[in-house]
Amino acid sequence: MIDIINSTLGIISIVAAAITAVLAYDIHKHNRLSKPWFAVILAFALMVARRIVGLTLDLDLYENMADMVNLTENLLMVAISLLFIWGFWAMRKNFRRFDVVEKHSTEKATEFNRTKK
Repeated sequence: MIDIINSTLGIISIVAAAITAVLAYDIHKHNRLSKPWFAVILAFALMVARRIVGLTLDLDLYENMADMVNLTENLLMVAISLLFIWGFWAMRKNFRRFDVVEKHSTEKATEFNRTKK
């Protein structure tokens, strides 16, 4: 019974991660936050791959290669984490820069309006 539940949850997580990757790509097409956002998309896609690798263990498809499958899954998790860190770090830096630009623009517009009067 637990095997069926684990397999079902594994399949659901693969589908959910794939949908997330597609949605992230769709957002990327509209906002073009470039490389940082693409790193996040790639991380979501690797989550699908990682979950597929994990599902092979759940289904005992490669019993004789369990150690190699575990290693592959762990390497994918490290890659996913690094991509998320890089992507979100760079996006955070961009958003902070946007805040500074907005603040300076508001100050300049206010100053311009004062001198105009």
